[in-house]
Amino acid sequence: RELYALFAQQPIDAFVSGHDHDLQHLTIDHPGVGTQIVSGAGANRSPVQRYGLDFLWLNRLGRLLGLRDVLPAPRHEMEFGLGGEIDAPDLSGYGFAVVTPDGSELVVDYVDPWRDGALYTARVDRAPGRD
Repeated sequence: RELYALFAQQPIDAFVSGHDHDLQHLTIDHPGVGTQIVSGAGANRSPVQRYGLDFLWLNRLGRLLGLRDVLPAPRHEMEFGLGGEIDAPDLSGYGFAVVTPDGSELVVDYVDPWRDGALYTARVDRAPGRD
């Protein structure tokens, strides 16, 4: 929660993090940062959770119960997620994200060395005043 409080004071284009077996693009319901880019190895260990009792689902449940102020993170939506043999048995397991500034936006390509071209491309609006 402290990190998101900092983002509210000083808006940023995107929050970039790593995870050992996932590639993800998340949109965030927050005034200081609207995107989280997760660049991990994309290793074939476990599939990305989309349903069930994962962290994002628990956040949604907490909001329904009126616990918004005690939750660790604002509302997130997964736009793209890849990780594990179920999601991508034909990939190397060594994927990564390439972030390129392009005028008023960031272009994020999620790539794998066994594939030509991007697996997924996200276009992220830059934070105001950062053009």
